[in-house]
Amino acid sequence: MLGCYVVRSYNLLPEDEASGQLLLCALAWFSILALGGFALVHLNRDSAAKRYLNTSIFPIYVLHQTIMVLVGYWLLEKSWPVGVKFTILIISTLLGFVLLYEGVIKRLGRAGVLFGLKT
Repeated sequence: MLGCYVVRSYNLLPEDEASGQLLLCALAWFSILALGGFALVHLNRDSAAKRYLNTSIFPIYVLHQTIMVLVGYWLLEKSWPVGVKFTILIISTLLGFVLLYEGVIKRLGRAGVLFGLKT
């Protein structure tokens, strides 16, 4: 990783060539691996937040896709600026999955299995 960074910072391989693009991809992957290793070492402990997020990740994943598609389809026909559409999409997705997960899915009981919750 350090070698990729040195080559990139001194611009030894131009970005517009294939070798420069390969260097940027390698640097990105090494950075992802380094962040993953850091998280594994320093963030791998049990907590209430981790338990909550582990149980809610799959239902939220399913919900966010559905909400994004529905709101995005509704926003297609609007002639608003892209920034406004993006903001509405992000906020409505966040509010939608939080409200649906906390208000409906967690209270389904056995039917929560349909969203990946344990009984």
